[in-house]
Amino acid sequence: MEDPPSDEECVKAIREALGKLVTDGLLPYNVVENGGFLRELALFKDRRRRVDPGENADETARNKADEKALRAVLEAAVEDEEISGKHRRLLRAVLPLNEEHVGKSIKERRVAAGKDLKPGKKAVTAGTIRNHYEPRALEKLAAVLGRMELEFRAKAPSSRGGPADSEGSDS
Repeated sequence: MEDPPSDEECVKAIREALGKLVTDGLLPYNVVENGGFLRELALFKDRRRRVDPGENADETARNKADEKALRAVLEAAVEDEEISGKHRRLLRAVLPLNEEHVGKSIKERRVAAGKDLKPGKKAVTAGTIRNHYEPRALEKLAAVLGRMELEFRAKAPSSRGGPADSEGSDS
């Protein structure tokens, strides 16, 4: 049996998965293809069970359920008090969690984030968002998700076995 990843390894894996997810955003196919470690989190698996389309569902329905579950987890994390207002606004645009940004290119989402980052001031360029603000916001989000995962596992002893659940086991 493999040991669960350390807290630091967990946050690093979350951050890496968030980085891959940002380019195409929270679209069903992208969550499945690039969600990586995020889809292994007990938080995600719990949400996924709640939106399970059933065993007879087709691939499209399963992918949509994955996207809906991950969106719910990320929505909760972005609203955490550790995420500042400017980082929250940025993450809502670049991931995208705000519906008006879904389906837009990453450049369009970064431009929108730059306009919303500091309301009432000159817009921050997409390049500055990408190179300066976005990495910091994703680091904070990864740390919050790591903490939320630990808290969730502490409350749910049945999921303490690490990312690889023991579903279907009678022991």
